[in-house]
Amino acid sequence: MAREPEASGTASSPLRSPRARRRCDRGLLALTSIAAAFAGIIADPIQKGLGLHQRRLNKLIDALEKQWNLEHEDAEFVAHDPYVARLMDVFDILSTAYRIAKA
Repeated sequence: MAREPEASGTASSPLRSPRARRRCDRGLLALTSIAAAFAGIIADPIQKGLGLHQRRLNKLIDALEKQWNLEHEDAEFVAHDPYVARLMDVFDILSTAYRIAKA
């Protein structure tokens, strides 16, 4: 009892095989990881143009000066560790590269 092919008119998807699907997923992961890691290339000039970098730097310098002069309770600057996001991007790229190299 041989089955006849369906005449639905739809072509089979090229991502039906698990291997092709994994390759596509890995490629998308690598591409988005790289884009996220280098997002600062676009964001930094915009922040500079808006004066955000200069204001943060001035707040940091003022806070350090107050702390240097033993006025700890007046320090207004609280570092929110924006570098953690970039560090996580680096780890993400490294783990992606490891997975691609391992495959």
